[in-house]
Amino acid sequence: MDSETITFALAVIILSISIYFFVGNSVENLGFSGAKFFKGEFWRLFTFSFVHLNLAHLIGNIIALVITTLLSFEIGLKGEYFILLFFVASSPIALIEGMFFPALIIAGASLGVYSILGGISISGRRLIPLYFFIPLIVLSIFLNQVFSDSISTVGTVFHLFGFIFGITFYYGLIKYNNRKKAYLGVEG
Repeated sequence: MDSETITFALAVIILSISIYFFVGNSVENLGFSGAKFFKGEFWRLFTFSFVHLNLAHLIGNIIALVITTLLSFEIGLKGEYFILLFFVASSPIALIEGMFFPALIIAGASLGVYSILGGISISGRRLIPLYFFIPLIVLSIFLNQVFSDSISTVGTVFHLFGFIFGITFYYGLIKYNNRKKAYLGVEG
């Protein structure tokens, strides 16, 4: 298994558990809030992925991250792409949310997880057909809404945007790398 992916996933899990149990008022202090971010609390763009609303939210995100990590391994998603998708693909969505809903607080790893799943849908399209994988993920996003009382409809929409942005970002990243290899004459 890709050591970068495993190390990163374990770090996210350990950091999330530690913050949940040892940092008081973590959602208020570390969750992403557009109002607070745009007033200079820039760390929130990085920390919101490690903060969880309650124990069920934490456990659900850990399970989703473990499953996503295993899928990434099976598909062959590189560790660097896994990490980029987790942070880079979820950050613009948080920023957009912050502009339109400045009082709303985002917390949890699910936005990053859905972004990775978007990347996996492109990367693994030879192993898992898109006509099967994409509806399955979209269904999981909406079933999450049905079975969770802590996720709002806005959260469900952001999960869907995370998935779509993950697809778009990963596709652009692959296209960029292929052009770079072609330009340099490197075989792939």
